Amino acid sequence: MDLFSRGAELVRATYEAGGMAFFRGIDNSFPGYREAIGGPVDHLDPDIMDSVGSVVPIGKPLPTTNFRHIATISSNDRSVMATVCTYEAYANEEDNGLTTRFGRTRIELENVGTSAGAPGIPDADPDRENPAAHDPPDWNVFGSWKIRVFNTDTPEPVECNRWWHSLFPALPFDSETDRLDLPHGFHVPTQPVAIQYPEWIGPARTE
Repeated sequence: MDLFSRGAELVRATYEAGGMAFFRGIDNSFPGYREAIGGPVDHLDPDIMDSVGSVVPIGKPLPTTNFRHIATISSNDRSVMATVCTYEAYANEEDNGLTTRFGRTRIELENVGTSAGAPGIPDADPDRENPAAHDPPDWNVFGSWKIRVFNTDTPEPVECNRWWHSLFPALPFDSETDRLDLPHGFHVPTQPVAIQYPEWIGPARTE
């Protein structure tokens, strides 16, 4: 998986911008996100969760590291379709719930312009913060791309279960059916908030 391809970049931008919109509202998320998602989103929209398309902040942020894995992706100059698997690790024990929330999200984008755009500058070091990085990016990552699907109501791909089990091998897992069970009371151990990777370094360089 090339995290710095244009398709993967758009998936990352969509997921991160949606998370920022959840806590800050769409007008205080990534540049261009409101236009890309066509917000504010109607709560009856079957394809896009209103929680990622609201003008009003919905959630309260907690010190957390969000882990994401692009399980499946199909990408070309006109469309991007992906499924993202996720889990969270809290920094403080008092914030940790009884059961860890493992999530999966379906993301689809359509390019309504003539160019897919070029991906931004890759983050070359996952272990070190880049002083040139922006959070959020200060450029419009989306360009002419529109978000058509952004929803957690999606079938669970076996790739998610395999990924979660590779990280938490003690969890009950049926290798024949790729079924993963989360016992009641299981939660991911707390950890300090990790360095973001990939960071948003800058837009594509132009000659």
